[in-house]
Amino acid sequence: MSGHHVAESTVRPEADKVLQDIADYVHTYQIDSELAFETARLCLIDTIGCGLEALRFPDCTKLLGPVVEGTIVPNGLSFQRLLLSIHIGPNLCM
Repeated sequence: MSGHHVAESTVRPEADKVLQDIADYVHTYQIDSELAFETARLCLIDTIGCGLEALRFPDCTKLLGPVVEGTIVPNGLSFQRLLLSIHIGPNLCM
């Protein structure tokens, strides 16, 4: 067996045009509508509320753990802990 190792290239290919167009739109589009901001705010509040409600159900909370059992993310924060900090205050759940 030879001691040579062939590494894969780390050069990223160009994104396809559709993906680049979407990224450009998201990055450069200016939102001027108060209704759009209010709708986005309400969607965020609803999402957080649903997440907090889900914490009451064991079948839901078991989905909040790592996808790969035993995964550790240095300086990471679990979704469940994040929702708890929003619900009861960040100083009470750390």
